[in-house]
Amino acid sequence: HAFADASGKFHLMGCTLSAASCYKWWMGGVLQRSESTPLSNEESVRHHSLYFMPYLMGERSPLNDEDVRAGFLGLSSRSNAEQMIYAIYEGVAFSLRDCMAVAQNMGVTVKKASIVGGGAQSRIWCQMIANVLQIPIAKPAGECGPGYGAALLAMAHKEGRPVREVAKQYAAFEDVFTPQPEEIPYYEEKYRKFSQLYPLLKGFYKGV
Repeated sequence: HAFADASGKFHLMGCTLSAASCYKWWMGGVLQRSESTPLSNEESVRHHSLYFMPYLMGERSPLNDEDVRAGFLGLSSRSNAEQMIYAIYEGVAFSLRDCMAVAQNMGVTVKKASIVGGGAQSRIWCQMIANVLQIPIAKPAGECGPGYGAALLAMAHKEGRPVREVAKQYAAFEDVFTPQPEEIPYYEEKYRKFSQLYPLLKGFYKGV
């Protein structure tokens, strides 16, 4: 989606319909575990052969397919619950990369990004997204979601100030996650294989 921006320019929006909701569904609806359950940081858990297609409600950007659905692939007798949680994290991160790829194919260079919402509360997920997108990911201090942005727009209008000036004054960041070079090869190969799943399964979901 392309929108006229309040700053006088334009911005592109890629919308992943199921992101943190995938994690909430898996932890609460399926495992019936607390969403704050700590995860292992062992490489055998983080690096695995599982894939998760995060399309619980179909998908908008960039697939524009209401029929596609979520699913785990690559399960074996050695798979465990923690690996499946990491697969959900990865699937959402790969979906975000699909969206970013659209912008890049249009000639837009993405140098950094910020992250808000429920998923931003997980440092593991934030770091993973930085590794998958290969750009720094900044986490704002507090909850700086759409409502906060609307308030800043109202302030800019009331005070007659440029939007960017107001945003720089009131949008503070508490952490920045930078890509980890040693992790990038793993995610590059994983994303390459993830990108093959939707084309292979697209026909399967039609009419299901």
